[in-house]
Amino acid sequence: MKLLEKAQLGDVILKNRMAMAAMTRGRTDINGLVGDMTIEYYTQRAGAGLLFTEAIRISEEATGSPFTPGIFTDKQIEAWKKVTTKVHDKDGVIIAQLWHTGRMGHSIDRNGKLPLAPSPLPIRGMQHFTSQGKKDYEMPQEMAIPEIERTIKDFGQAAKNAMAAGFDGVQLHAANGYLPSQFLAESANQRADTYGGSIPNNSRFVLEVMQEIISAVGGEKVGMKISPFNPYGEIKLDNPVDTYMYLIEELNKLDFSYVELMRQSPNSAS
Repeated sequence: MKLLEKAQLGDVILKNRMAMAAMTRGRTDINGLVGDMTIEYYTQRAGAGLLFTEAIRISEEATGSPFTPGIFTDKQIEAWKKVTTKVHDKDGVIIAQLWHTGRMGHSIDRNGKLPLAPSPLPIRGMQHFTSQGKKDYEMPQEMAIPEIERTIKDFGQAAKNAMAAGFDGVQLHAANGYLPSQFLAESANQRADTYGGSIPNNSRFVLEVMQEIISAVGGEKVGMKISPFNPYGEIKLDNPVDTYMYLIEELNKLDFSYVELMRQSPNSAS
């Protein structure tokens, strides 16, 4: 295998085997619209065979950090079209990373609403970056079943919106302490219903989100990011090996392109 050889990922051909990892940037306007700086940023890097975007909010409820992009309004979709068009003009391939921060947010940047999470368990020992500086994490609001179901649908709609914006595929961000990762971890999920209390139940949300995204845009356009041993965001699993072995076994029953396994330091969250 040579670095400059072409490769295939799902239904797209990569011009080389180099990929740019997702990197949090925080450079949108207050409405989550990307602008000229974002167009330039990704166009400059389109020489790589594959680009992963910074994490993109799937809905207003998914909001964590300020000045991060969304893909749930028509204006946001149109703004991203300018990025994907420029990348494609350079024969690049660009994947949208779909993001829900769960309890890793703050009401300051959520119109006064508390972050949503599997259980009302706040993050301790670290602070959140907000538009008003660093703040202690708040007690999140436990998601009711209808809110979980709506969030799953939001992931599917965001995937469709990404296709409308010209992206070549989507990646579920299920790593680094964000909402899917929170459902997997007992430190964030102490539910006693069908979404908690056992490894299969803890895994249910992630698997249902993946099924929704695959149904929305086709498995050949779908990937997933996981980070089994990254404790960022106070993520602790009682049985991390058993949990991720079960998750991978169930994911193998689905028809999609790839799983990205993150090997990161404890302070990494992108």
